[in-house]
Amino acid sequence: MIAIRPPKERGGLPTAQRLQELVHGPNRYPGDQGDKSHQLLDLFAALKCQFPSQVHLILGNHELAQWSNRMVMKDDKDQNAVFREGVIEAYGPDKGPGIYDAYLRLFGVLPLALRTPNRVFISHSLPREKFMARFELRHLETDVFPAEDLTVGGSVYELTWGRDTRPEVCNAFLQKVAADWLVTGHIVCETGFARPNPKQLILDAADSPAAYALLPADRPLTPEMFDASVKVIQVSGAA
Repeated sequence: MIAIRPPKERGGLPTAQRLQELVHGPNRYPGDQGDKSHQLLDLFAALKCQFPSQVHLILGNHELAQWSNRMVMKDDKDQNAVFREGVIEAYGPDKGPGIYDAYLRLFGVLPLALRTPNRVFISHSLPREKFMARFELRHLETDVFPAEDLTVGGSVYELTWGRDTRPEVCNAFLQKVAADWLVTGHIVCETGFARPNPKQLILDAADSPAAYALLPADRPLTPEMFDASVKVIQVSGAA
């Protein structure tokens, strides 16, 4: 999670919250009857309705997999199927399918990234080096994605599934998106965060310790400000 401090507007909140990695969680309904992580989507939707300019959910690889019906396996279980089972368990066989479709429509309109006025780019991940040449920011600035953008090598797929965090890859990506700093998630971090290169910060709030970043958006960032933005909390009761 990242909290960005834009110039304070009258009647508005002084921070903007970016969320990711909400679905396919470890919590299950009794009897292993599906995944409860749809409840986080409900919470996000409520916050988005209340604070539409301050709360943003970035599309991640698991939301993309659920939306595009691309199988994700964990512990020998299809996470897409387990998520759908959870929705049906919660809302019943009559209302559940319609609510599940609403979640899919939500995934289909989520932003792929945010870019702040002071050139911080926020996305789930970044493309791998071998697909960087074909990545273009304009591929993300559309309401309809061709099928090739959602599969291996495509701009949307690579932005959510890539894991290449070497400095030269990060710098090439930042040039592509006209930014100076990169904040991502996607990769598990035992300390809640990682700095794989001088320009990138990885945040992991899925367990304890959990990390978030608090960054200004109304002034140029220095390396010291970027490094100091990370905050770590211990989550009570976390495994």
